[in-house]
Amino acid sequence: YHLYFPHEGVVILENKYPVADAFTDPYGIHDVIVDTPYHHQAPKDFSKEQWEEILLKMQQRFHEVSKDDKVKFIQIFKNYGAHGGASISHSHWQILALSKVPEAMHHQYAHYQQSAGCYLCGQVEKAIALEYKIVETTNWIICSPKAPRFAYEIIMMPKQHYQHYGQLPEQLLKEVSHLLKKVLIADDVLQP
Repeated sequence: YHLYFPHEGVVILENKYPVADAFTDPYGIHDVIVDTPYHHQAPKDFSKEQWEEILLKMQQRFHEVSKDDKVKFIQIFKNYGAHGGASISHSHWQILALSKVPEAMHHQYAHYQQSAGCYLCGQVEKAIALEYKIVETTNWIICSPKAPRFAYEIIMMPKQHYQHYGQLPEQLLKEVSHLLKKVLIADDVLQP
């Protein structure tokens, strides 16, 4: 199948080299989300409206994929540039849905279960209290992790509790798209 949104420039396709599909164990759905029709356009150069469309279309696909009763795990991710693990240079995202939760995620969930309450809500409180935040709005906090795994790592968290990406209201996605644009421009200025 092939979904095409020519007026927004966002294209969602089946991955040519899927990690999982209807014939693998685990069962899976693996899509590529092409976020710009322009080969050399970098994410920092996307307009606020373009970011809104990208985040809203990804959420729409998240909802479609989550209707499949076999799906137990959904991950949306972006590799950008050779250092980010991207195998093709055209800007894109991937959405991977699996019938089994990956082992690494089981370990992460177990770690989260050791927290009193929601782990991410606790991180929001720590970011505010310890003031390692970069930007804070009514609905979002963007912070630098206390112990980042790589240079310029940031975490963007909604201040209200949501279980997953599919639950984020449209207004919050629009707000974070504007924040994302600002953060990427600032990050580009800071890069050596």
